[in-house]
Amino acid sequence: WLDEHLAFQHPDGSLEDWVDSRGGADKNTVETDQETSAVQAAFQVYNLLGPEWMTKEIKGVPNYQRLEDALNYVLNNRFDAGHGLITGAHTIDWGDVEMGDAGQDAIYVDEKSRWTADIYDQSMFFEAANNLAHWYGVAAPRSRAELWRGRARQVRANADKWLWQEDKGFYRLHVHLDSLRHDFDEDGMFGMGGNTQAVLSGLAGQDKARRIFEHAINRQIAFGVSTISGVLLPPYAKGVFRHPAVDEPYEYQNGGQWDWFGGKLILAMFQSGSSRAAREKLIEIARKNIFNRGFHEWDSKDGRGMGS
Repeated sequence: WLDEHLAFQHPDGSLEDWVDSRGGADKNTVETDQETSAVQAAFQVYNLLGPEWMTKEIKGVPNYQRLEDALNYVLNNRFDAGHGLITGAHTIDWGDVEMGDAGQDAIYVDEKSRWTADIYDQSMFFEAANNLAHWYGVAAPRSRAELWRGRARQVRANADKWLWQEDKGFYRLHVHLDSLRHDFDEDGMFGMGGNTQAVLSGLAGQDKARRIFEHAINRQIAFGVSTISGVLLPPYAKGVFRHPAVDEPYEYQNGGQWDWFGGKLILAMFQSGSSRAAREKLIEIARKNIFNRGFHEWDSKDGRGMGS
């Protein structure tokens, strides 16, 4: 499937969200994680199968070059030079629904889109750039390894400058890149997805990671969420987002529980030495899913299975 995605790559390096067996494809353009996700997936393939896959050619272009083209697309089209950060439309943390549209248009950038630079996209790019640098360091034109390490370091430094909140102990959701300003304290909202990805990618060091874990646990208690999987606490108030999937608090990406992100957070806790707390949180999620007789796309605040 990764070969298939790379075969659909556009001349500018961009990749689709999905492809199907009939040749159809489409992309959610409010997000900026398709290209970085592909590079991270490729790094897993490289670790599993060895270097041959990276030099395999699709339509005459080796895979490692396609991956570099993908990250260059992000830098050429989704980068704010003033902040030195990766950009995307105003969504909810890692979410794929933008603020201003109420229908299917909410997944596509248009003239109404508001622009931000969020911690999730910085973390995804940081990891992908380091993945590519690792490849160049062992197998391909090695002079490019330091180039991509340098780009990763630059994004990390700018994320620390613009997004890390030392007084709060976690990364803000995003900085606004246009005139939009909210009349509420958006910086006080804990985006679990982006903060978790910052830890897993290595963008957040151990000191930051410990503070992020503490906030995740404390927010779960403070807001009465059944597991640590609540992705935005507190959520946006009713009506801030127009789409019916997220126009209410604790709904879908607007404060719902997402166990595949809760699982990522627990993995980060295990890897960082917080194994006792991680095991407790893992058992909470297991109990919830046993009660729901299955693993749902997302769950309500009190743990009822929702979505697919």
